[in-house]
Amino acid sequence: MLRRNLGFGDVMSMRSLNSLFFTPRKLCRMSLDDLRLYGALSRLNWTLIAAFCLAAGATVSVTRLRLSGNLIPLPLVVIVGSGLLSLFYTYVRRDAFVAVLSNTIALAAAANFAAGLLSYTTQFWGASIPLRDANFAEFDSVLGFDWVAWFSWLNARPLLATILRAAYVSLPFQILFLSIAQFVFSWELGVQRLFLATLLAGIMTFTVAAVLPALGAYPHFESLLDLAKVRIFPVVTNAHVADLLNLRGSRPIIPIDDYQGIITFPSFHTVLGILFIWAAWPNFAMRWAAISVNGLLIIATPVFGAHYGADVIAGAGVAFVGIWAASYISREIAYSQQGPASSTPRFAEAGVTERILSNPAQNS
Repeated sequence: MLRRNLGFGDVMSMRSLNSLFFTPRKLCRMSLDDLRLYGALSRLNWTLIAAFCLAAGATVSVTRLRLSGNLIPLPLVVIVGSGLLSLFYTYVRRDAFVAVLSNTIALAAAANFAAGLLSYTTQFWGASIPLRDANFAEFDSVLGFDWVAWFSWLNARPLLATILRAAYVSLPFQILFLSIAQFVFSWELGVQRLFLATLLAGIMTFTVAAVLPALGAYPHFESLLDLAKVRIFPVVTNAHVADLLNLRGSRPIIPIDDYQGIITFPSFHTVLGILFIWAAWPNFAMRWAAISVNGLLIIATPVFGAHYGADVIAGAGVAFVGIWAASYISREIAYSQQGPASSTPRFAEAGVTERILSNPAQNS
């Protein structure tokens, strides 16, 4: 069943609608209004991703920043392949399930790729700003958060540390789950809003990180740890430091096929954890599963992501601003598409819908 009235009167029968836009499995149940909004949000997301890449490309072309490594990395192959598949099943085969799924995969890969470019680019532009690790450590002290004590407490409880570590590295699996679950729970529009909120939050995160750069809590406090007694394995320690310092040197590079998370403040893991809770919120069971997993992820972020407490607080703030902005933009787009001009869906619009609307008798 469609989730709401199509609003097209008798122009299209349910049988013709299913045959044109839905697979036999009926796994994609968007109405034509939703398909139109889906297409608008998808185009906006792709536009933002293109803007990220253009900004990075412009920086490379006019500064001493350079790209290194394989200039056709595997993520780019995934992006192009999935994107072409989505276009084929949108305009040629007209299978909404495959088109939406492949578009989701392409968007996820492209967002990750573009965010990596933008994070390195913005850190390059902020290279002249002093590192703020001492300030963040002092802020944590004012809050009463002792990073070394928290690390030591977890180090004495390896089972709990293992659970928290698993939650911290769960983001790729959550993305995969949402890609599939969007069809089960009719979250296709929610996933596009999630991408939009993530990209908007990325812009804020990388801009703030350029103004307030830092190496991270683990490098800052490492000298206070008894490394011989460390029993847990943080995901982030010092590996990103070389890349971050390189961007502040005389020959800065972007390792295009070997990105690392180089953003300390705000914590983008915290941002994504909150955004994934928001994405899963409409379904009661998934809501509490997301709260459980991402609550543990956020708790794990200081130790396993080498973040200060200040980073987590700032990440939460960025996430809520991203949610508000994505929700507002989505509502404005939906409102702008109301009325006579909204009668034709933008998704899969090349020929099929126009033909149906111009000759409704053939669908009787």
